[in-house]
Amino acid sequence: MALAQQDRPVAARPPAPSRLRAAGRRYAAVVAALGLLALWELLAWVLVARGTPLATSKLPYPHAVAARIIDEAPLLLDALWVTARGALIGLLFGLVLGVAVSLLLAQSRLLEAAFYPYVIGGQMLPTIALAPLLLAALQNATATRILVATYITFFAITLGTLKGLKSVQPEANELMRSYNVSRRQLYWKLRLPASLPFLFAGVKVAAPLAVVGEIVVELTGSTSGLGYLILSTQYYGPQYATLFWAAMLITLALGFVFYRAVALIERIVSPWQHEFRTR
Repeated sequence: MALAQQDRPVAARPPAPSRLRAAGRRYAAVVAALGLLALWELLAWVLVARGTPLATSKLPYPHAVAARIIDEAPLLLDALWVTARGALIGLLFGLVLGVAVSLLLAQSRLLEAAFYPYVIGGQMLPTIALAPLLLAALQNATATRILVATYITFFAITLGTLKGLKSVQPEANELMRSYNVSRRQLYWKLRLPASLPFLFAGVKVAAPLAVVGEIVVELTGSTSGLGYLILSTQYYGPQYATLFWAAMLITLALGFVFYRAVALIERIVSPWQHEFRTR
């Protein structure tokens, strides 16, 4: 009996993932952030220890910046809301416009050859030069913010979506046509789902750029927002250095939140992608 049990094949167990490795991947960003904060603290201390003039204004201690964020929370929240609102609206406009132009150019190679160079050429205009011109023409900071954010996000979304629409294998196209599907059904059932990974790749690039576009407008003539706060704090002396760094950190955090939000939406909308499958 014991011999029979020994001869019985034992089902192979899949190797359990290392908990330490999984925890390392999960908290890698947190560990990196703590390391950067420690390095920042060390560099600030070195400047002070060496007697560098205005050391605390050139590179203030991170705990001093954190304290300023708490003290100036209402001011920073108002500026954050102005920048985030314009960036989000501009990103949504850029998304709608980019997808619409991509669908139009995907209809024929002739349309793509005729208009795609102009889509690329439009991105050659430097935003830092375009923003003050638009602000002077429109005389409306909010409209200029939205327009610049739309402009700066449009190219990445158009490029990604058009590449996705053209990524469908010819065999899949032929199979769908063999079922006598309409052109609308071909796009809805095949080409649009196939383009989603490329679309979201473009939106991931465009989302932080929308924040950049907002900051550029606010630096060139706006009277509100994080960019205006960053610019104005440089004119009021070293005592505002911590507020400058606080606005900078919040701007970085806003761009990161935009990116992570797009990544979360991608996971919900297209869970069939290989990177989202459970292993």
